[in-house]
Amino acid sequence: MLICYLVRHGETEWNLKKIHQGHMDSPLTDKGKEDAEEKGKILQNRGIKIIYSSDLGRASQTAEIINSFLHLPVSYISKLRERNFGVCNGRPAAEVEKALGDFWDLNKAPQGGENLHQIRDRALSFITELERKETGPVLIVTHEGPTRIVLSEILHKEMSECATNQGFIGRFVVENGRLKNFEFIRH
Repeated sequence: MLICYLVRHGETEWNLKKIHQGHMDSPLTDKGKEDAEEKGKILQNRGIKIIYSSDLGRASQTAEIINSFLHLPVSYISKLRERNFGVCNGRPAAEVEKALGDFWDLNKAPQGGENLHQIRDRALSFITELERKETGPVLIVTHEGPTRIVLSEILHKEMSECATNQGFIGRFVVENGRLKNFEFIRH
């Protein structure tokens, strides 16, 4: 059994402009940096042994700020990246949603991008593999897509029903390859 803490990256400039970043990046806002500091304070006495972060800049920046309170090894993992929106990376949300038609259709992918099955498979396979290699609690710093996937898996809800904000902190357990026992620490 492995305890996992899950956080989304802090607010970015493109979040404010409603731009789907996908595999592109924009910097954290001052609010995003402050929020990451708050997460660090909340998580610092939870016995976390290692941080796994998406290798995209906004998540890695969030992980580094949190780690200024935890002082742990950080591993940057591409499997924790946001959905690849292909030709729609860095495009306004309305444009991406129009290109996809049904944004939550599990099988639809933008040209050159991923469908929701693909992001689900890569994120969940990484998280369940952690149970075999880690013994203590871990922190996962990721994005809205992987966060919704984890919540959807544990809560048995549609991804469209699993919205979180950048202040989100959750805790769950991986046991025998299954994600369970989710609790919100901060919404």
